[in-house]
Amino acid sequence: MGRRKTIDHERILDAAEDVTLELGAARLTLDAVATRAGISKGGLVYCFASKELLIKAMFTREMKRFEEELLSELAHFEGLPFARLHARIAASKHETENTRAKAASIMATISQMPEHVQEVRQAYTEDMEDVHRSAEDMRRATLALVAIEGAFLVRGLGLIDLTPEEWTGVFDDIATLIPKRSKN
Repeated sequence: MGRRKTIDHERILDAAEDVTLELGAARLTLDAVATRAGISKGGLVYCFASKELLIKAMFTREMKRFEEELLSELAHFEGLPFARLHARIAASKHETENTRAKAASIMATISQMPEHVQEVRQAYTEDMEDVHRSAEDMRRATLALVAIEGAFLVRGLGLIDLTPEEWTGVFDDIATLIPKRSKN
């Protein structure tokens, strides 16, 4: 009796991200993903019954990856006002070009699916609630959050080109919008 084949979900998600990155969200098809992953379309559908479920899994994985990065950075800012926002700046600043492009492509893809937009909105609502916990410097913190996400999207979607030094400078400037110490 032979060993039962298993399909690697992570490999499928990698293939889906690659297709989205290379061909764009509009050309993400199950056929293209199956071909890229080196599996049959039936094998792909066994793991992800629809394109929507595949996109949802891509989004969930990306959100988890960024949250882990954010939590890692958060340790450097414990006790500071807007610690989570400082961690978001640091995590975004250090992402690779490929990671930014994949994440932006996934965001562009999910934004076309109303049923998933609410999840994205909820994540941003939580970020805004975190910013609004401190009335002090709230407008500057809001500006910083919007600037972080704007920079991420315009660069990740290939709308602007920045050198690594320019990218770092953008995030260094964003960081100046929010206090790094308490005003006590």
